Amino acid sequence: MSPVIKHITFIGSEEVGRKVALAAAHNMTPLTLELGGKDPAIILPGTDLDRYISIWMRGVLYVPLHDFYHIAFR
Repeated sequence: MSPVIKHITFIGSEEVGRKVALAAAHNMTPLTLELGGKDPAIILPGTDLDRYISIWMRGVLYVPLHDFYHIAFR
């Protein structure tokens, strides 16, 4: 186990999730998977959560301009 990484939370594709799960198992690191997500973030000890939370939430709620254009002007 890593002295720094106590738990891994992975949100992303099944393909990459399998690789993360194998690496976590090899290192006996607890893991939470949410497959099919987007916009990953690596949060290390000492990260200023208040500073970055609004940026992370924009990734969750963001609609790319290209998609908006096609939705709005069909």
